Amino acid sequence: GKAYKEIGLLERGHCVKVTRADLVGQYVGETAQKTRKCIERAMGGVLFIDEAYSLYKKDDAKDFGQEAIDTLLKDMEDHRSEYSVILAGYRGPMTEMLNHANPGFRSRFTYHIVIPDYSDEELLEIARSVAGSHHYIIEEKGYEALKKRIDRERIDETFGNARFIREVINDAEKNLADRLVKMGHFEQADLTVLKAEDIFPEEDQGKDLKELL
Repeated sequence: GKAYKEIGLLERGHCVKVTRADLVGQYVGETAQKTRKCIERAMGGVLFIDEAYSLYKKDDAKDFGQEAIDTLLKDMEDHRSEYSVILAGYRGPMTEMLNHANPGFRSRFTYHIVIPDYSDEELLEIARSVAGSHHYIIEEKGYEALKKRIDRERIDETFGNARFIREVINDAEKNLADRLVKMGHFEQADLTVLKAEDIFPEEDQGKDLKELL
């Protein structure tokens, strides 16, 4: 938004971030009103719709999300030089919505940006950074445990990436506290080291193949 303002494309350059709850109402006509209010707030700047795919319910023709899409589509045509629109969401549902929500919807969005997941190495580096910001360090075996957690969780496009790593580190800090309480006696250094068992407790790892068979 700021960049567009600098080169004269937008008047104000501010960003208005909204979700389905901000756009969709509970009764006929309310959705169009709520959507227009969000558009008015974004005039001269950027309207950012997070999890935009939630507006499209392909199996529910009466869902009010369609009214928000139609209202937005018309306004984008009527005021196409006055504000910018960004839709964000998981790739599969977003593609489904752009292709089927409205015949003219996809053509309104000329730039499609696919942001890939972080690599394992990048996720481990993020974990190091998050732990460090909380004044913890991760032991070497802890990174192996973290890699196992990543492998188990990264099964489809809903994988949380950096958010998942933050949650793992937060849980590990709680597990560290519980472990030290049970130990009773510990050294000062133990307070700041996250171990493999904190990151991936044995009880969370499930049974092995032999046990299952």
